[in-house]
This record gives sequence, C-alpha cells and structure tokens, in this order.
Amino acid sequence: MPKGTRAASAGFGLLFRRQYLLWWIFAVNFVLAAMATLPFAASITGVMGHSLYSNRIVTGFDLGVLTELLMRPQVHGGGSLTLFPLIFFVFMLLAEGGILLAYRQDRRLATGEFFGAGGKYFWRFVRLVLCLLVLLVPILLAWHAVSGWSDRLAADSPNPLAGFRVELAGGIVLLLVFLALRLWFDMAQVRMVASDERSVLRALRWSFGTTVRHFGSLYWLFLRISVAAWVELALIFWIWMDYVPHEHMGLSFLLGQIGLLLWLAARLWQRAGETVWYARRVETVPSS
Repeated sequence: MPKGTRAASAGFGLLFRRQYLLWWIFAVNFVLAAMATLPFAASITGVMGHSLYSNRIVTGFDLGVLTELLMRPQVHGGGSLTLFPLIFFVFMLLAEGGILLAYRQDRRLATGEFFGAGGKYFWRFVRLVLCLLVLLVPILLAWHAVSGWSDRLAADSPNPLAGFRVELAGGIVLLLVFLALRLWFDMAQVRMVASDERSVLRALRWSFGTTVRHFGSLYWLFLRISVAAWVELALIFWIWMDYVPHEHMGLSFLLGQIGLLLWLAARLWQRAGETVWYARRVETVPSS
C-alpha cells in the first residue's frame, strides 16, 4: 500500500479522535451564517409579503428576482452576505495554527493553548495567503484565456461541442494545478508549526522541494480526499435537485448543512493527513 494511502487512513483516524475541532468549527460557521442571513431574510419578508416575488423565490431560485431585491432600499443586510464569510475566513486562518498543533501532538488543547498557537502563527499564515494570491494570478489569466478560446470555438467551429470540450479540459487542468499549489502552501504551514519556522520564504522553499520530491504520495493524499468531498457534494446536490421540493426549506437547509459539514471534514482530513505524512516521512528521517 502506498505511503500516501497509509497517511490518509491514519489522518482519518486523527480526524476522528480530534473530531471536537470539526464540530466546533461547524458551530462557529453556523452562528456566523445565521447572523449573516437572518437580518437579510427579515428585511426581504416585508418587501415580498405574498407577492409573486415570494412565489418565484420559494418555488425555485430566480437570480433576477434576488438581484432586484438586493437593489431595493428597503432591503438591508445584503452586505453581511459577504462580510460574514470574510470573518469566517479570518477565523479559520486564526484557528489553523491550533488545529495543526492539536493534530501534531494528537491531544486536546486547552482553549488558551489553542488560541495561543493560532495567534503565534496567524501573521505568518497571513503572509502565506498573500503569496498564494500572487501565484493565483497566472492561473486566473490562464482560465480567462481558455474561456476566450472556448467562446471563439463555440462561435466559429462547425462542432457545437468543441468550445465546451476545450473549456472542460482546460478547467480540469487548471484545477489540478491549483490543487498542487494549495498542497505546496499546506505543507509550508505544516513545516512552520512543526519546526517553528518564522521565515515564510524558507518555509515555501522547503515545502516546494519536498512536494516536488514526494509529489506522487503527497498529491495522491490530497487529491483523493478532494475527490471524495466533490462526490459527496455532487450527491447531495443531486438529491436536492431531484427529490426535495423547493418549498421544503427545512429539508433544503438540512442538506446544505450536511454538505458543509462533509466539506469541513474533508478539509480537516487533509490537514490531519499532511501532518501524519510529515511526521512519518520528514521527522523520522535522520538528518544527513
């Protein structure tokens, strides 16, 4: 069995033993989501009432109606739909150090210890995110070029599927490149926590060399968990589209929360697997 597989299974065990992290993060996200959506929902209730607007939203999803509602002065709280996801992103960046430390030591951290680790590594991780954003620019430019090529083929090619195939193939390639980039930065975070590395550039150099040398096992560890998460989300979306009436808001909400929980679990599984891989393949190898 490849080492990546063993790290993935051991990482799942680590995720299960420290599952309080998953439930805690899920609870924080749930509270923030409620704070973001409840004021907005309350404000549009007074605008829609029992009008045709409400019927077009309740029995389906009409982007035009939603956009028009957001532009009305009586509707407030729309900005919170972007503010609170940003708050959750910052929270996760703060919690990342504590999560990796809890996985590395395989024990339950006290609250002060957890947030102490998060504060210790927060600004290092912020600098990593800024570096990642810079490297995402070529990927976005490449996607823009692929989309333009696809549009030209759709307009000029006698084959109506030519543009779609180009866009699909280009999207898959760029997605795989993005996942490799994400893995590189993940391993830089693991390195920072494991060795208390303060330099972002040194951590990135180390993680780049390590990711390249062990690309097969590391990428397979990362990719298989991502694919499992995508399949789970696709299954939930299929159930929602085919079997849940749009007016059953409670069931739709429940399915959405299950999908979110599975997505968070997959992400924490990746972090646990990367931590296990580092402990087995780096720290157990004697320095030359």
